[in-house]
Amino acid sequence: ACIPQSLLLSNWFVNHANCIVSLALFYFVTGFVLLNLNMSLKYGGEAEQAAAEVHVHWHRMFPQFLLGEGLLALSLSNFDVESQEERLAGAAGGDDMEGDSDGLQRADDSWLDALKIGTVQDPFQWEILGRPLVLLLVEAKLYFLALLMMEGWESVRKRYRIGWGLWRR
Repeated sequence: ACIPQSLLLSNWFVNHANCIVSLALFYFVTGFVLLNLNMSLKYGGEAEQAAAEVHVHWHRMFPQFLLGEGLLALSLSNFDVESQEERLAGAAGGDDMEGDSDGLQRADDSWLDALKIGTVQDPFQWEILGRPLVLLLVEAKLYFLALLMMEGWESVRKRYRIGWGLWRR
């Protein structure tokens, strides 16, 4: 899906160096930045979670986001994350508590204690890699079809001499 998308986007550039730098920046923004934005919205408050549910559908238009989403889901698939309240409810409480009397954090707690190794899951489940892989295949076909249409339009434009000369070659 990235190759036809790259070919589509590279047709807008005349200078090769500008094209490479711009596409690298585009891939960074659509992959890394959008994935981090989605994750920070997903684990925010109620308003942020609602925004994440809306925005994730737009973010999935980019193959870079889907790749990151799939890799992140795959890496977290064998871990169950428990909340701090669940850990504190399971803890015996006692003298090793810091802070006030509710015991907000144990002295020997680490953020790694929230990860519990769960059962091994099938990596091709819809929630893990199923959705990103299916959407990547669909996007590959759509971007390739758009690329063929653009190239076909360019050859028709050159043959019949129509257009404003926006397409350079």
